Amino acid sequence: MTLSVNGASGGGSAGAAPTSLTFAYQQFKPAPPCQTVVIPNAGTYTVTPTGSPAFIYTSGGSEFTVGSTPGTLSVCVAPANLTPATYIGSVNITSNSGFGFSQSISVTLNVYSAPVLNANVNGVSGTVTCNFQSGTGCNDSTLQITTSDNSTVPITVTPSAGWITVSGGNTQTPATFTVHLNPSTLGNGVNTSSIVVSGSGVANGGITVPVVAVVNVGTGSGGTGALTLSASSLSFGSSTGNQQQLTVSAQNTTNFTASSGCSWVQLSPSGALTTNSTITVTVVPTGLNAGSTYNLTSASKPPAARRRWV
Repeated sequence: MTLSVNGASGGGSAGAAPTSLTFAYQQFKPAPPCQTVVIPNAGTYTVTPTGSPAFIYTSGGSEFTVGSTPGTLSVCVAPANLTPATYIGSVNITSNSGFGFSQSISVTLNVYSAPVLNANVNGVSGTVTCNFQSGTGCNDSTLQITTSDNSTVPITVTPSAGWITVSGGNTQTPATFTVHLNPSTLGNGVNTSSIVVSGSGVANGGITVPVVAVVNVGTGSGGTGALTLSASSLSFGSSTGNQQQLTVSAQNTTNFTASSGCSWVQLSPSGALTTNSTITVTVVPTGLNAGSTYNLTSASKPPAARRRWV
């Protein structure tokens, strides 16, 4: 099934970002800065950290409400009693607002006995974020790079995308840089990149600072806001029946088209639609082989359209 937003081109995703977080910690030193996860859509979400031992906590507790969008959720680690090793966990985010949204953010914590590099953005977290809308820009961020034991080590700082500019600073720690984002050429939705900081003489070898820009340059009716789907995939079988519903929403009223790519999938309504809409997806198994699995995908992408594939 193909969903296309009229008039859009390129584009970011519609889910929470970043999709993975990595922390570095030197044993017996202060915990590394928390990191930020951006949630682009309003609603109430259940937030569940996982990991063994339990080392992850969030600013949202077990329930997190996003009023004005985008929302930000701080993800933090509590490594004080952990020995040097790699610890794996996740933060699971599930919508309670009827959209069926669910996403898992992977979290990795590396604990070392030797010094590590730390990154702090605006004295708040380890993530650079921006909400970019029509007629506005991104405020510059202050990026501080230090070592966990306050030692001096040589560093290099490299943006991973052309819309990120890093200026000022120093070639050794401690160093303070100015980060400027220009996401005007990016598509609507959640766009991610990073700033890579390499260091000599530190256990983690460096640190990757996530950069998240939420772009929304729609202009009301007929605009090109990012589509959000209530599910990224639909599966049908004997336990689910042959009919499911898919909700399509956007921050701005947005025209889009919905169409099926084969005869055994039917959409109602279909064709030219406007957010927010609920589409009933029905599979017609006549002529399909029992016990077989059928996938509906597309090998081509229509030009000048934002797409979400189901």
